[in-house]
Amino acid sequence: MTQLVADIKAFCLANYEAGYDAVVECWDAQDYVEFVEDWNISSVKGFVEAYAPVIDNRREIESTAF
Repeated sequence: MTQLVADIKAFCLANYEAGYDAVVECWDAQDYVEFVEDWNISSVKGFVEAYAPVIDNRREIESTAF
């Protein structure tokens, strides 16, 4: 689990401008662990797939903002 969380954190940091800034800025270590456990994440790819709707929703909201 520790390595998976580290890999996800590294991915989010590397993709900060692609929508993962909220994860980097707002999540603590426990948030990563809870997301991985709640969504049965077993890889970075699985994390990306599970988190994609959040990014899509954010982009939709941003497109209608002032």
